[in-house]
Amino acid sequence: MRIVTIDIFVCVAILVATFYVDSYLSVGWAQAFVLDRIFPVTFGWIYWSFLIEWLYVASYLFAVGVLVAMLVQARNPGPWAAAVGVCFSLTYLILQTTQTSAHASGESADFAFYVWRYGQYAVGPIAAFAGARVAQRIRMRRNQADAAA
Repeated sequence: MRIVTIDIFVCVAILVATFYVDSYLSVGWAQAFVLDRIFPVTFGWIYWSFLIEWLYVASYLFAVGVLVAMLVQARNPGPWAAAVGVCFSLTYLILQTTQTSAHASGESADFAFYVWRYGQYAVGPIAAFAGARVAQRIRMRRNQADAAA
């Protein structure tokens, strides 16, 4: 039970740090890749601006998942990393839906727009879980190599 308590504390600390670092990185990412640019909609369903946002969320939370796997003492850090990703995504979903309405009205936006707009909130937990799994596999291979040597 003590390890679970420590893991919860570690995940909460990582989540708080994730929000703090994200407040700076997301602005830099947006200025570098999204702001002051016009992106076409390719084939009627590929929204490049949303894809660029997805890449940021995926890469950032992948790194957070690796960090969770390194610091959490649980045998399987994947669910812990996914939980951090879910909390991160849900918080941003709540904040963005309360601050602003959708970018387009319901009549003018097609289904693909909403898939891209709200799909980014599913990318975070998946990327965090994947990062934790990759880190876990690397750690297992190192342990096997150390045991064989």
